[in-house]
Amino acid sequence: VVVSKSLLKYEENLGLAATPILNGVDREQFFPLSMEKKKELRKKLGLSLDRRICVFTGGLVKCKNPATLIKGFLDSRLSDNGILLIVGDGPLKKECQALALNSCRVKFTGRVDNVEKYLQASDIYISTSFTEGLPNSVVEAMACGLGVCLSDIDVHRELLEFDQEMGVVFKRGDYVALAKALDLLNTKNLSVISNRSVKVVKDHLNAELMSHSYQKLYDNILTGISQVNPCKNLKF
Repeated sequence: VVVSKSLLKYEENLGLAATPILNGVDREQFFPLSMEKKKELRKKLGLSLDRRICVFTGGLVKCKNPATLIKGFLDSRLSDNGILLIVGDGPLKKECQALALNSCRVKFTGRVDNVEKYLQASDIYISTSFTEGLPNSVVEAMACGLGVCLSDIDVHRELLEFDQEMGVVFKRGDYVALAKALDLLNTKNLSVISNRSVKVVKDHLNAELMSHSYQKLYDNILTGISQVNPCKNLKF
């Protein structure tokens, strides 16, 4: 089993047969808030009530490419009246803080145990990754109603195939391209985009659908076993 259709080609290159079952998230934990509740949450988290908030969640490691994240945000016009939240920690944290130049527009939260709250308080999710399987972090953001700004790797494009209006892609590793993509996304109606993101998760990327897909796969495997070697007293 692979977690995205984009990974099938790697299995085929190895001569392996694979079934794609897309990752899904728990919609009871990750869901959008009304504007009123969003403002209340921002107050609790000590975040600006009127600025547009971009967010990144995950490890500050090389494959996530946080340097492009920070430079691209600071180079964008959106940063003039926006904030970048970096929710996570990792070996590149000091390097990232140096790139941020002590800017009040970039906030580091460190590790948190309530990542869904920071997603619900934000407007745009950014992923600058060089590689992913099928990123739960992006799907969690979509479930919380965020528009997405994603590096142009195969799996990010696969997510946007569900709805091209849900977000934008930019050339990976190119912070100037990221800045332009953020400015483009910032001109769009984020309320409409929010509804599109939530619908994609509801229809394609939730934990219940993922569970049913695995159950169906297991049933097919067990049916195949019983046909090859039937056993009336088979127990599990």
